[in-house]
Amino acid sequence: FSHRFALAGFYLRDSKSEFFIPRVNYVVKRWNKTDSQGNFYLSAGSGIEKYGTKSYGAQLGEVVLDWESRKYYTYIDHIYIRRDQDANPLIPLQDYNHTKLRLGFAPFLADYEDLNVWYIAQFERHNDEKQIDMTQFLRFYRKNVLWEIGAGFDGSLAFNFMIHL
Repeated sequence: FSHRFALAGFYLRDSKSEFFIPRVNYVVKRWNKTDSQGNFYLSAGSGIEKYGTKSYGAQLGEVVLDWESRKYYTYIDHIYIRRDQDANPLIPLQDYNHTKLRLGFAPFLADYEDLNVWYIAQFERHNDEKQIDMTQFLRFYRKNVLWEIGAGFDGSLAFNFMIHL
């Protein structure tokens, strides 16, 4: 809609559930400095959770903070999904929580028109699990196209792709 509001879609497959949630993203604050920038985002949405052959309501809330310079990158994100538990007897009293921390650096500096490369370590914690998952990423971007390839220590693979219009 504007430089502060955007519509987005959220999809998540977790265990036996799939979430499909349209959402609104809002930029609460943006800090633009000479050599860095930071952002504070809030998101909210309402959609469905598909569990087997049945569908239930689900509401999403998200808080994101990030800061980056041309050399360093930090990102923290917390997602909370409230399940319509009265209607969903399959998952009693368990909403979905997900926290993600990313730390990264660029091994060399490149211009915007050139290929930029970053190393990013991502740490994630799901729900109330004690285990923290770590995934290493190589991020590549050139102009408005960004892609990341990653691998976790558990053998999992990850791929992210984004085009900024």
